[in-house]
Amino acid sequence: MAITVYSKIFKRELDKEQLESLYLKNVSDSFDGFRRFVHEDAECPICNVTGAHYVSEGYSRITNKKVKQAHFAFRKPDGTDAHKVFCDHYAGPDKVRDSGSDAFIKFGKDGSEVTMLVRELVCRGVENKVFNQTDIRNMRKWFTDLRESGSIVISYSPHVINLLRASFYNYSGSGKYEVEEGMQNELGFNINDEVYKSLKYKYPLLSNINLDTKENNPLMRLYSNTLARQAHRLVMKDKGVRIFDRRELNDKYMAAMHLSTTITRHYDFLRRKFTTPLSIMKNNQLLAVSALLLFVSGWDKEIAMGKFNILANASDSVIPDAGNIIGMNPFIHYDAWKVIHRVQDLIDSLPDFSNLDEEFKAEKQRLSELYELNKDKI
Repeated sequence: MAITVYSKIFKRELDKEQLESLYLKNVSDSFDGFRRFVHEDAECPICNVTGAHYVSEGYSRITNKKVKQAHFAFRKPDGTDAHKVFCDHYAGPDKVRDSGSDAFIKFGKDGSEVTMLVRELVCRGVENKVFNQTDIRNMRKWFTDLRESGSIVISYSPHVINLLRASFYNYSGSGKYEVEEGMQNELGFNINDEVYKSLKYKYPLLSNINLDTKENNPLMRLYSNTLARQAHRLVMKDKGVRIFDRRELNDKYMAAMHLSTTITRHYDFLRRKFTTPLSIMKNNQLLAVSALLLFVSGWDKEIAMGKFNILANASDSVIPDAGNIIGMNPFIHYDAWKVIHRVQDLIDSLPDFSNLDEEFKAEKQRLSELYELNKDKI
């Protein structure tokens, strides 16, 4: 269900209370009731389908307490869900539950200093007509369309990611995995990591992958355990789903990183907080506002920088809630996705991993017994 909708008349994203208030103040005489207005005016803020139905609050007959929030439903004439299958509001049986929804950020949910600054910059942008709610909606549609246009299917086990990491960055002179007595009691011990270190000896050719080539360079990032776990999670979630190649966004990603770096230099607290490109890369809010500025500038870095200067030099916003502003970072998990896509490129030249899930489970059981781990710790 959609809690907010995009109003074509008021040109912003609004919840029920905001939309009804504007309707009563401005256009109630022109429509046969609020429900008719919603049906003709409202669009899904993500996939832009029309024909919304307003669904009022639900209350318990026993306690009279609210048990259902007012929302908007988009249905076809036959009663089925009208949202596109890649829309996060779609609830049909063929809903695509991929990681793309990670890109959407509700600025109101986080009270951090960075988020508050970004929220203020977005409000200034709306107030000073640098961009508007239609631009924000169009950017979200652009990303939804990208998701829907995908033609790649990740076909390998998520365990391949961590197996590659173990093959590249865990060395042993003995040529085989050896159980170290008492290691399970050491800080940082992880049985899954030990399983990958053991399984790598079943696939010795993995260590022959040349990491010095330009094409394989993304795999160098597997030295980061955090990134490897992130890539593992994304493969687990998106395996078998039709996705788009994130590497198509490379030029746009580099432009967003450049603009974000420039923004950090404008504020002392950002300069102290973000000292490396990696620290900027991990910040969704900062990349979100950079992406928005670039989107409304045709992805031209110089034009986007000029728009940021307008926001930075503008007075504090006097409309701190210019509708329901939801940001979007289309570059979220970008480095992890570069690894995932490169592995998919190589998969036909790699060993047969068709039994890897079963091998992982069996080896984990074996090592857990050797390390005398309790079942509740496995």
